[in-house]
Amino acid sequence: MAGEAKFRKGKLAMLTLTLSPGTKFDDLVTDVKKELGGIEPNISVLESQNAYGARLQSRRAVWITDKLNVEATEARSFQYSDMGVILIIWDLDSLAEEKAWQEKYRPSTIH
Repeated sequence: MAGEAKFRKGKLAMLTLTLSPGTKFDDLVTDVKKELGGIEPNISVLESQNAYGARLQSRRAVWITDKLNVEATEARSFQYSDMGVILIIWDLDSLAEEKAWQEKYRPSTIH
């Protein structure tokens, strides 16, 4: 397992964990759901396509609570197949601040 933590104003703002290949997406969804008090995730399928037309589908689960935004995404690639699951946990206050900062300082598309 590998991970990264980001802090904002001395507070943990985001935690990203890359869980090892073989981690079952369904098991992770069940575990996160339990930790969040039984909140059901919104599950979607992300699709990518390579230059040869082959398609790859990865599942994503998203939970939004009053304090957290949690995303779990299957990490898959054409070259390596199963690469584990990526879990990202954002503090909602920090996420809103980050988005506002990015919008304020993003480069202009017309200059």
